[in-house]
Amino acid sequence: MEEKPTGDEFKSAQESSSGNAFLTWERARKSNIGLDIEMLNQSIVFTTDVFDERRTQILTVAQVIPDVTGIQNLPAINAGIVTNKGIETELTWRKTFGKNSFLLRGSYAYATNRVEYAAEPDYSLPYRGLKGTQIFEVQGLTALGLFKDQEEINSSPVQQFGAVRPGDIKYLDRNSDGVINTQDEGYLGQIARPKSYVGLTASINIAQFDLNILLQGAYGGTRWLEGTSAWAFSSNSSVLADYKEKRWSLENQNPNASYPRLSSSNNVNNNRRSTFWLRSSDYLRLKNVEVGYSFSKNLLKKVRLTNVRVFANGLNLYTWDKLKIFDPETSDSFGNYPQQRVINFGLNVSM
Repeated sequence: MEEKPTGDEFKSAQESSSGNAFLTWERARKSNIGLDIEMLNQSIVFTTDVFDERRTQILTVAQVIPDVTGIQNLPAINAGIVTNKGIETELTWRKTFGKNSFLLRGSYAYATNRVEYAAEPDYSLPYRGLKGTQIFEVQGLTALGLFKDQEEINSSPVQQFGAVRPGDIKYLDRNSDGVINTQDEGYLGQIARPKSYVGLTASINIAQFDLNILLQGAYGGTRWLEGTSAWAFSSNSSVLADYKEKRWSLENQNPNASYPRLSSSNNVNNNRRSTFWLRSSDYLRLKNVEVGYSFSKNLLKKVRLTNVRVFANGLNLYTWDKLKIFDPETSDSFGNYPQQRVINFGLNVSM
């Protein structure tokens, strides 16, 4: 039997990556204004620093080069431009009354930034482009709550991620094309890192007692509730008790419930990044407290000791936050071991 040809074969090559011999350092132009004030014989000290920075030639990958060039992985180029600005300030009050002393110190820092240029095309959907966003700005769909009934589902844009039922997440049609799909995903105007940091320190020494307190906090950031730790039955995972208690159900048909309806398997419509799963990571934490007592020097001389101090301290004693179900300082997946509350008792003896 005569073998028929199946076609011609031509061997070819593809350039998987290309170098850039013209890479150079980033450039930064910084402006800074500082103010230091001391009053009442240094009992009150105030410092503040305001900064403005423009960084250029930041390494980025040019999205304006089309795929027809045949290069699979485009090289980095010096093209990105980002502006940063912020303020850092600290106020200290200290006072001494004989052998007693008091100190209070508060600090505050704020920083924000903006991507001015990222070597990308002019997107027809501006919310999908980097220009005008912030570093660490989160991306996803915009949630409008939960569907309350089938009538609302029928009158809403078609969501193409999977079957939709009452109690599922309802999304915004950002490009107004009548359907909800990946084209409606984009930057959300919120960032995954805090913008502000605060701290408060107090130190009190009265007679032979001493007390030290440290509070710290962070504000303006967000965390994702996602993955097997948050999404019910995702990848055969279990269900959070908080999810079970606060979900949408036939008995609790609240369109603003904390969680969507419970599915018997991974719900592809609900289990995706959207503002529904975005939570504030703001917190204020009582980070450290220590109280101590030092015995009288006259008493210690009788037993030939120079110093004896008993103390107790605690770490991570209490946190005020909105997340509640996991630590606000953990990563988005929040599968990490949580920070521990630690309490110590001790004795210092010097001879």
